[in-house]
Amino acid sequence: MTILIQLLEIITLRRRPQDLQYDEIAAAFYVVLTIGLGYLTNVIAEQYSAPLAYSLTQNGALALGLFGVLALNGKRVRFVQTCTAVFGVSALLGILTLAIVYIPGLAILTLLISGWGLYIMVLIMREALECSTLRALFIIIGIQIFSVIVLLLLFPDFLTELQSLLVVAQSESEA
Repeated sequence: MTILIQLLEIITLRRRPQDLQYDEIAAAFYVVLTIGLGYLTNVIAEQYSAPLAYSLTQNGALALGLFGVLALNGKRVRFVQTCTAVFGVSALLGILTLAIVYIPGLAILTLLISGWGLYIMVLIMREALECSTLRALFIIIGIQIFSVIVLLLLFPDFLTELQSLLVVAQSESEA
């Protein structure tokens, strides 16, 4: 429960990411929760042929990217704490997004939540690497691109499925 409160404080900017308690079990829990939320989101989308595999791959690549960046910068010991923060924030904001996406008039808030999540990820990476905000932003974007590239390399049909999802969403918004 303490980690949950700490994550909420990070999301609301009342706690700095480096003050998050070190807990390997919490890190694993939030990684699994994020994978589960990704799976649920992929199932709801109805266009993906392998929703669990996509979620596992994307989140696994994200964790691998985090580890790689931290290791290359001599901060490998911060991996558990960084994973707890990144995946914990992603999970909590993902739950919030799923809760409001189907409420008429509030669906537009999902963009705001995604932007806030990106901002928090940048703050987490900035603290983990002790670097500038701009460098942290580029690193987070690079890690996200890396995870998408891994997903596309392992599942070439993903791009076609994503395109069909976008076509369905566009036709629904026009109707």
